[in-house]
Amino acid sequence: MDNCARRDAGVGGPLRILHINSSISRRSGVTSVVMNYFRNVDRRRVLFDFYYYATPDETRRAEIESLGGRCFPGRAGKNILRIRQELVTLLHEHPGQYPIVHLHDPVLARFIYPVLHRAGVRSVIVHSHSTAYSDSRLNSIRNQIVCRNMGRYSDVRLACSRSAGEFLFGAGQFEVLPNAVDVDRYRFDQRIRDAMRTELGLNGLKVVGHVGRFSEEKNHRFLVAVFEKLLALDPGCHLLLVGDGPLRGGIERLVAERGLSESVTFLGDRSDVPALYQAMDVLMLPSTSRGCQWSGWSRSARVCR
Repeated sequence: MDNCARRDAGVGGPLRILHINSSISRRSGVTSVVMNYFRNVDRRRVLFDFYYYATPDETRRAEIESLGGRCFPGRAGKNILRIRQELVTLLHEHPGQYPIVHLHDPVLARFIYPVLHRAGVRSVIVHSHSTAYSDSRLNSIRNQIVCRNMGRYSDVRLACSRSAGEFLFGAGQFEVLPNAVDVDRYRFDQRIRDAMRTELGLNGLKVVGHVGRFSEEKNHRFLVAVFEKLLALDPGCHLLLVGDGPLRGGIERLVAERGLSESVTFLGDRSDVPALYQAMDVLMLPSTSRGCQWSGWSRSARVCR
């Protein structure tokens, strides 16, 4: 067997860990967290491969493959039975290559844990990234039921914070793995701040910023209500909203109805978020649920404890 064949068979090469998540989209916060680790691990010893089952938009596939990882796009959507079958097929086509599977969607654990072990996986990691089951009440009830007794459907339990771990696993049943952040990307730079504020027409304004998907748990309505009160106290304030999502249109209408359009900028999805942080004076994150707690905000640095 030549060296390439040995590596593909999982012999003599780096350990490959199969990560399972709904997508590898650039919009996915979970994928961003995993990529922070992947960029910095010793890839001579460990490589990350990805199975994802939701329809992707702009993905991180090119970067993953440049780092030595492999991507396995599924077509299952939210069909759990199809997800399970696709995983069986994937593990059958790559026998012995994945002694470890890292699952980032705990709702799947009950359904795929047995088939993963039957396919040769020795350790299944379940990772809690949140303190809510869903932003939908009906889905939340369903997910709470299927996530019961998680200890029976996981070999290792990780959480991005103590609150996220206790939420899913219960006290003392997990290890905290903080969301690592490359702080150098967010280090304050006056030149970047000046350039970005000039580009966006924000010079002389006190800028309140938010970065996040327009979805229920991000709590944009509350954010707009707070900003309206702030603007009444100081007309020199401006709200900068970065991101996109299904509720964006409704928030745009709300802003218009409240007469705030001149003081609110919707930027949509951006690839220059670190530079946009530089332009802000205050970052507001009024989410109704979060997996991690922000321990600090220093001009353009975010640190999750």
